[in-house]
Amino acid sequence: VQRDLINSRLKDYYADVNNALTNSYGYRIVSENELVWISGAKKHPETTPYMANYNIMKEAFSLMTSDAPVDQVKEKLQPVIEYLNGLVKKYTADEKADKKLRYSAYYNLGKIYFFLDMPDEAIIQGNAIITNDYDTGDGKRFIEQANKLKESFKNNNLTNRHFERNFSDIL
Repeated sequence: VQRDLINSRLKDYYADVNNALTNSYGYRIVSENELVWISGAKKHPETTPYMANYNIMKEAFSLMTSDAPVDQVKEKLQPVIEYLNGLVKKYTADEKADKKLRYSAYYNLGKIYFFLDMPDEAIIQGNAIITNDYDTGDGKRFIEQANKLKESFKNNNLTNRHFERNFSDIL
């Protein structure tokens, strides 16, 4: 009974220390539904391939966890990244429809790079959104979020938010 009480107290103590350190220096485990941009134009020739790539993106992000590297997710997203970059090169006109499609590609690439802990790439996409001149506010938000992430990495001497936590050495 005494041993159980001590173990219980130690577990509570470690949980309190872990929470305090996470709040001060770390990253909370977050599970969110993020919005991505999809092509809603039913008659547009890119609708079907865009939706196929959206489904790949959704599946890849479902594999992401806080305690594992993002390498597997990044690998699964590579065809999506190539597809979105291809859209930017394919639809170059200064018409609203092309701007909107480019915006969606930049937006989704920005989200992908941000969640893969690649803030410099997310900033590039934010700047592309601004240059594209479809919804510049989103570009500014991408840049702001990515800069905050870079600052957090710098302050915590880290390069990503996904890493294995091993407390067995202290327990």
